Amino acid sequence: MNWLKRLFSRRRVYGDLSDEIREHLAEKVEELVASGMSTEEATHVARREFGNVELVKESAHEVWGWRWLEDLIEDLRFGVRMLRKSPSLTVVAVLTTAFGIAANVSVFSFVDGLFLRSVPAKNPERLVRIVAPENGGEGLFSIPEYTYLRDHTKTVEELTAHYSSAPLYISANGETGEVQAAVVSSSYFAMLGLQPYLGRFFTREEDAVPDRDAVAVLGYGLWQRIYGADPGILGRSLLINGHNFGIIGVMPPSFQGVEIGGMPNEIWIPAMMIRVGYRHCDGFQPSCTVLQLMGRLKPEANASEGRAEIATLMEQLRTSGSGFDERLGVSVTPAIGISGGREYFLLLTRLLTTIGGLLLLIVCANLGGLLIARGTARGAEIAMRRALGAGRGRIVRQLLTESVLLACAGGALGLLISLWTSRLLVGFYSVDDEGYRHLFDIRPDASVVLYSVAVTVTAGVLFGLLPALQASTTDWNQVLKSGGSSLGSSRSRSRAVLVTVQVAFSLALLVGAGLLARSAARIEAGTNMDVRHVLGLRLPLSLIRYPEAKAYTFKREVVRRLRELPGVESVSLAKGQGLVWHVNLGARIKLPGKTYPKPANEPLIGYKQVAPDYFATLKIPFIAGRDFNESDQPGSPAVAIVNETLASRITSDKLPLDQTIRVEDKPYQIVGVVKDAQIRTVIEGAAPVAYVPFWQDETLLEARMCIRVKGDPAAALPMIRKTIASIDSEVPVTETMPLIDQVRGAYTDARVASAVLSCAAMLGLMLSAIGLYGVVSYEVSRRTKEIGVRMALGADFQDVVQLFLRQGIVMVLAGGMFGGVLALATTRLLGAWLFGVRPSDPLSFGAAVGVLVAVTLIASYLPARRATRVDPMVALRYE
Repeated sequence: MNWLKRLFSRRRVYGDLSDEIREHLAEKVEELVASGMSTEEATHVARREFGNVELVKESAHEVWGWRWLEDLIEDLRFGVRMLRKSPSLTVVAVLTTAFGIAANVSVFSFVDGLFLRSVPAKNPERLVRIVAPENGGEGLFSIPEYTYLRDHTKTVEELTAHYSSAPLYISANGETGEVQAAVVSSSYFAMLGLQPYLGRFFTREEDAVPDRDAVAVLGYGLWQRIYGADPGILGRSLLINGHNFGIIGVMPPSFQGVEIGGMPNEIWIPAMMIRVGYRHCDGFQPSCTVLQLMGRLKPEANASEGRAEIATLMEQLRTSGSGFDERLGVSVTPAIGISGGREYFLLLTRLLTTIGGLLLLIVCANLGGLLIARGTARGAEIAMRRALGAGRGRIVRQLLTESVLLACAGGALGLLISLWTSRLLVGFYSVDDEGYRHLFDIRPDASVVLYSVAVTVTAGVLFGLLPALQASTTDWNQVLKSGGSSLGSSRSRSRAVLVTVQVAFSLALLVGAGLLARSAARIEAGTNMDVRHVLGLRLPLSLIRYPEAKAYTFKREVVRRLRELPGVESVSLAKGQGLVWHVNLGARIKLPGKTYPKPANEPLIGYKQVAPDYFATLKIPFIAGRDFNESDQPGSPAVAIVNETLASRITSDKLPLDQTIRVEDKPYQIVGVVKDAQIRTVIEGAAPVAYVPFWQDETLLEARMCIRVKGDPAAALPMIRKTIASIDSEVPVTETMPLIDQVRGAYTDARVASAVLSCAAMLGLMLSAIGLYGVVSYEVSRRTKEIGVRMALGADFQDVVQLFLRQGIVMVLAGGMFGGVLALATTRLLGAWLFGVRPSDPLSFGAAVGVLVAVTLIASYLPARRATRVDPMVALRYE
């Protein structure tokens, strides 16, 4: 071990000696130059004096082979020391870098949580999803399809079916309410490698006979919330959608389901109890496809073999004559990321990634300008190192080491900031437009950390490379003779170019932020409607198997009672999913006077069943005609109200009152025309919509209500709940939200895009202003003598200010021209989030340019004004 001790001893001595040699050489050269010796002669004498020491060090490097490591350690030590000598610049650079990196890491955390993470399971590498779409379907499966595949597949083991978004109405331990549940096959738990926290999971025998074994496993959170974590709940029962279920176990605390970005599950029931868990069709019929399939590929099988086998089995089912629909294809893919809505999030992710990239470029340009200015201040030092024999590569490496050190400090801080900003980003999606909570796991994992390291190093090289190259190409002899003044003009031009780049990107961000801000305002204000002071709720009578006749009477009574409440202005009902005014273009219409070769050629329109006072409650204006009334009952003539877009398609020269249209081959007489009230993007355009009477259909069980009140809708909710419960306390009241919150939830992506782009634009604008201020300030200090001469020759305050304002305006004009073209090119990508605003909206462009010009004038005026306070006599003596 003695040779190892000698090795570390020598390396320690040589490492310390390296710093001493550099400092002594610099002091010696300065001493010799001060005594009258030329720089070249002084350098030669100093190197000869210390040459023996360098030779000893070089030989040690060759013997031990540690030169690269010692050089790196030396660069790091020297870089840390130089950063400590300029704490103000270091703090500014670290903070600036932190914000740029935090933005990018936040976006990546969002992407990682949605698209890159596997389903929470043991050994997820062979876990796959199986999808087989049918005509008009989403690739889901029925119970008969699942059982056939389970019993015949040879490539997939532990094949599992699950319906993980089942809303169940429960009554347990004296409490009632709707919870999110999962209807799953018995193999679900083993496939995921789960162990119960309490009790057990249901067995294959308990999941073998339809409607026989009503057993349930509770989620850990539900067990704590309703039962107070009572370990004695096993064997007790609860009501689920009116059916009695026995509690057999509790899930582990960390597990809330397999749907990434989905609603966390709180109860699990067997797939054979699908009739309780799904109410819209008979789950045991081949046409009732509601289940997702997951499984684990066998070690000897691959995805293509699994896909071929499943496709063959599905074809066997279809040709068996048992009512199975034809599938359009089969895919077997890794169980990674969200299983549905990928396109919805991908579009937003592309935008967020672009914003993060632009912001990082602005940050790098800003820091590049700061390091160029710092390089100017260190001109004499760098020239001295070149004079002492340091090569160009050595200088570049040292300066890049310092910039990467800055980036690493900023990256570490940025990673911490991203923990907050990532939660803020996904917080927009935590509650949807129906009031359901969603779960996004964005805790940083190894991929997030690796990404942050990669972005950090890349940023450090980006903003450090130009200053390092510029410093390394400096004529060191000329710099030493001139005292550093020869560095000014070339580096000033480089900083001006970087500021111009910042301005260009900032303008593009400002224009986009303006467009999205106006769009978000249009969404909340509504178009031809007013959703303020309106409460929305849902009465899912089918959850508790209400008879049709009883449901009809119940809804009538609810409307009557609510209208009598103090503070309630109007009440109405609507049928359909989502927002009460949301319309899907899914109904085929035959316009009067037009013929169609076949039904597939008939145009599609929106179709919504609404009760009287629907338009009054949402304040949708009538253009002509009447509202639905009490005479529009079952058996009365079918009537309809159309919006102005549909009215213009029926007839272009007059309102189509009293004309007849056929919707889904049923005739309706038009009795009214209303304004377009659907929130639509520029890409989508206005939607044609036909409204039909709610009360003419006695079979409607589901009902969404909109209730306009005088004050805060949320404050009126307890009174409204109490009134509904007084009619029938067993009826669940769900999705209770003010409609303005439903709007925000429905258009979350537009709100996210607006918020993120606005923050990026403000940060980019601030950095551009700092860059402008820095360039003009440097020009003021560099041209101090010139200013003195001008003022001595009679220049006044206005002349000096204009001199430097002109420089700032030139940079902004150059950046503005490029930024304007960039904005025009990129804003067209925002069409999916623009509601009531065109991509070329002149107000948004004008406001962005106005803000940029105002910031430019301020950033240029402040240092220019300081220049006018220079004493001409002091300036003339300035060096």
